[in-house]
Amino acid sequence: MGYVRARIGGKTVLYHRYLMEQRLGRVLSKAEIVHHKNGDKKDNNISNLEIKNQPDHARDHALERLKKEWIELECAFCGNMFVAEGRRVRYKIKKGQIKHYCSRRCVGKSSMAASSNSRKALFQGANVGA
Repeated sequence: MGYVRARIGGKTVLYHRYLMEQRLGRVLSKAEIVHHKNGDKKDNNISNLEIKNQPDHARDHALERLKKEWIELECAFCGNMFVAEGRRVRYKIKKGQIKHYCSRRCVGKSSMAASSNSRKALFQGANVGA
């Protein structure tokens, strides 16, 4: 989910930055980050926006990550243990995805192995009937 953009004066701009500039009556510097207090990038209500510098913004998001529930899982491909956000794990299970992977690399390798196995089974089935 991305930020809302708007076409202002022939240029496409990030709408939350534009709103804050209008509120302050000045152009924001590149070092100024307009933060969405409630985390919803599409909620550009001026009361939901605040200016932060990069270190403060990064620290606040790091603290938010620490507050989340984390679940330890075993990778379905390589067997390594890893942690995932509980909310995401429950969502994937709800959608029927019961296998969990530690990385995109393991997802790809697992997919390639499954594809290779199905081709082998298909080829062997063709030889059995011959």
